[in-house]
Amino acid sequence: MDNSAAARWWWSVDHVSLGILAALTTIGVILIMAAGPGAAARLGIDDSFHFPIRQLVFLIPAAAVVLGVSTLTPLQARRLGSGAFVLAVVLAIGALLFAPEINGAKR
Repeated sequence: MDNSAAARWWWSVDHVSLGILAALTTIGVILIMAAGPGAAARLGIDDSFHFPIRQLVFLIPAAAVVLGVSTLTPLQARRLGSGAFVLAVVLAIGALLFAPEINGAKR
């Protein structure tokens, strides 16, 4: 039996969830490839593949984050989740207090 870090990760991860995530990601890329050129033309963007390229550029670090988080122990995942929640609440409050209002929304 292979005792490498990759093998231990592969046998500890939920394969169904990983497969569903890969399928949703693939569907998203296909849909943005279909809708992206029309949206770019409507917005006056010269590059018809502006949105698909952006999707793929952001997909790379997102996949790295997903793979990195999947290697955490349950205790580490709870700590990371708690910290991320606190940070998100602080940033949301900061956006409400300090962000300029644009078209009725604070961003």
